[in-house]
Amino acid sequence: MKQRLSILLVDDLSKKRQAVVGSLRSKLTDFDVVFEEADRYETARDQLKSRNFDFVILDIKIPAGEEEASEKWSRQLLRDILDGSLCYPMHVFGLTAHSDVADAEKSFYEANMFGFFLFDWESDEWAAAISAKIEYLALALHNGSAYRFNSFDYDLLIVVARHKTEYEPVKNSFFGKKKGAEHPLWPDRSIFGQINLGGGIRIRVAIVCIGEAGLSSAAAVVTQGMQILRPRVIAMVGMCAGFEAKGVKILDVLVARESACWQEGKSVDKDGDEKFDLRAKSRNWSSDLGGLVARRVEAQDRSLFGVLEEFSRRSDYLAVKERYGDKVAQIPAIKPGLVVSGSEVVSSEAVAKEVLSRHPAALGLEMEIFAIYSANELALGKRGECLAIKGVADFADKDKRDDTQILASELSAEVLKKLLHGWFSKAT
Repeated sequence: MKQRLSILLVDDLSKKRQAVVGSLRSKLTDFDVVFEEADRYETARDQLKSRNFDFVILDIKIPAGEEEASEKWSRQLLRDILDGSLCYPMHVFGLTAHSDVADAEKSFYEANMFGFFLFDWESDEWAAAISAKIEYLALALHNGSAYRFNSFDYDLLIVVARHKTEYEPVKNSFFGKKKGAEHPLWPDRSIFGQINLGGGIRIRVAIVCIGEAGLSSAAAVVTQGMQILRPRVIAMVGMCAGFEAKGVKILDVLVARESACWQEGKSVDKDGDEKFDLRAKSRNWSSDLGGLVARRVEAQDRSLFGVLEEFSRRSDYLAVKERYGDKVAQIPAIKPGLVVSGSEVVSSEAVAKEVLSRHPAALGLEMEIFAIYSANELALGKRGECLAIKGVADFADKDKRDDTQILASELSAEVLKKLLHGWFSKAT
């Protein structure tokens, strides 16, 4: 499949535009080249404002308004491009038959790193030179994209669903009161910067809030994040519901060894009795980081469980324990296992029992992890490590409280930091 290139040709002479298009097409045969044409400043500006072009070929004298062709209008178009008000192409080529002003304009083009060539009706050397540069730049872009898809940029992308009860406590856990940069793709719901994990380990971190719960929105945002940020580790943290029948307590920390969508299947009517035919596929944590989690939990790692002990002495933890009594452990536990996802908020004991009947091994449920794991497993290029950690804030019943949810989210972030320290220490 040929690489497509879009070229805007700006020249007021129709005959010259025809000659330029014909000459360049004959030389750029390895590419699918699409030409658009403009005969004056206003037309070129409108086209560069409304769509993107890979390259622009510009005569140094073009008309505007009621004025005749002049070099001031081609310069104005270049300034519009350079100040960001128009499409910013990969390269601009000045191409002119006006030898009387060529020397003066050439210095302006070269000062801005643009190409400059003299058009000749009798020779196509200019076409060969422009084609060679287009081919080089296009292949460089293609190879650069291939390299980017097979390399990492950010060390860690953290994805959370809700703003108040997940994004804010997780952001504070990683960045404290320090302000970081926002990404224009996620304004008011992202923070980017470097953090120190301790022991001289500094990592580039991006935290992005989806802004809503649900599988589809989670899949969309994490796919965008992987493509744009190319993270070495993708982690989802926050809060979830736990199954009390499985020995889970409020403010325990669930690490999703695997996830499945509890609503994936088929309802069938058998002799007037409706049955659910479970067809859910499972997705797993990534082997390297997940293996580290399993080993450290199995070994009762003191540095990891020290975080839990310290947390259990906090006044806000003790306040939640006083409220719920034995439903909160003296010290929260880390439990790896199956955490199922679905597209609805579960605030019903009957629905929770139905979910558990479909997935008897499940420790808890929430609304995003399956999408996160699926997006990572199906990602293009080199895939990073993937992990989801959530603190238990309720038992999938009506008793859902902001303070418990905030505390559960913060605890999940603190556990993640401790696990990442061990993983990045090993990775470096």
